[in-house]
Amino acid sequence: MLYTIYAALAAGVFEELGRVCGFAVLQASDRRPDGVGRALGAGIGHGGIEAILLVGVATISHLVISVSVINAGTSEAFLAGLPDAQRDIVARQFELLINTPAPFYLLSIGERTIAIALHIALSVLVWMAFTGRIRRWWILGAILAHALADAGAALYQSGSGERRRGAGVGIDRHCHSCTDGDANVCVHHSAARSRSSADIVNGRRVEVCPITRQCCAHGRR
Repeated sequence: MLYTIYAALAAGVFEELGRVCGFAVLQASDRRPDGVGRALGAGIGHGGIEAILLVGVATISHLVISVSVINAGTSEAFLAGLPDAQRDIVARQFELLINTPAPFYLLSIGERTIAIALHIALSVLVWMAFTGRIRRWWILGAILAHALADAGAALYQSGSGERRRGAGVGIDRHCHSCTDGDANVCVHHSAARSRSSADIVNGRRVEVCPITRQCCAHGRR
């Protein structure tokens, strides 16, 4: 909860006070009338840059990977050329990309459209407070409105972090007698790796027995 409050307020404070600083610089360097067009331009620019960096770049990279690697049927050859440390990570990314429904990307575009509209509205609000058209404390209102808008994203990130830490810390250890030549080895691994078909024991690659894999899948000790 503290992380959520901090993340939401940090975004509101830095971005809205950043608008104040930007309007101050523009007012000092530009002798033209300080009209509402300046606030609209600031909001469109702020929201547009965020949309390009957060959604546009990722969407383009996903399209390139989908067309040139996955749809072309070269994903296995592509993975084979990667180092062992990166192969599993990239394979999971490919799987996530394949299983992501197409409408999800339309939702991302819709979310960014709403975010651009919010940036425009907050820019106009801050501009009106900065130029004295409304009371200055409305800048604080813009900060709180921005924090409230970001609270959902902060809650999601906080929940995702907790799930990742739980998956990393919750290690299920199993010990079964698996034959590798003439030796019996004890295999210890986490539930997060239960789908792997092999493990490394004392520097040797050892096949994990099906009993161990089945126990990991059902979460039994």
